[in-house]
Amino acid sequence: MFMLGSIANAAAIAVAGVIGSLLGRRIPEHIGKTVVSAVALCVLFIGLTGAIDGYRDFSAGSSLFAEYGMLFVILSIALGALLGELLDIDRAMNRLGAWVERKLSRGKGGEGRPSVAVGFVNCTILFCVGSMAILGAIEDTGAGAPDILFSKAVLDAISALVMASTMGIGCALSAIPVLLYQGLFSLLALIFLSEMPAAVMGALSCTGSLVIVAIALNMLGVTRIKTANLIPAVFLPLLTAFLL
Repeated sequence: MFMLGSIANAAAIAVAGVIGSLLGRRIPEHIGKTVVSAVALCVLFIGLTGAIDGYRDFSAGSSLFAEYGMLFVILSIALGALLGELLDIDRAMNRLGAWVERKLSRGKGGEGRPSVAVGFVNCTILFCVGSMAILGAIEDTGAGAPDILFSKAVLDAISALVMASTMGIGCALSAIPVLLYQGLFSLLALIFLSEMPAAVMGALSCTGSLVIVAIALNMLGVTRIKTANLIPAVFLPLLTAFLL
């Protein structure tokens, strides 16, 4: 079945996000802050290990990515941030989250509790970037078993459950862009992405993982990076590969 893995992934995020949001109402604020910090450390670990693994992937072999992979990553982050700022993706996503928040008539909750927009933006980026989302979507064309996305669904569900307990229903709503994002790559795979070089996937994974690191730093209160404006950076290694 076409996009079976993406559908399962999105459903897992939505269900876990709703459950986590309901549980979060019973969690005292001081405990919620500690849980957010703990989750942020896990997100930081995911980002760092993904960046290291991606570096190993694109530095192996004799391709152009192997020789100049780190330069591609640096340029992708810099140019992606520039493009994201020009498009102001962060503002658009936050406005969308705020619109949903008004429709749900929940307001911003108590002091210290993030709005719907915060959970929506953070979870969308966390669940979309990374090699599992891309590789899994490429295999999720109905030609074979979507094992990668089934595994990702379990991991994302756990993350959504924990993060929604402190960030609210916005985490559950991230299931929609995850489905659209992975569905796009599945559609592209049917057209011309039948096989992607490991070096390109490594550069893509490294770049996406650095964006995840930025999310973790924001959650810890260390930085205030507009992480949504870094989204274009994730696609630039893929665009570079096509141009080369």
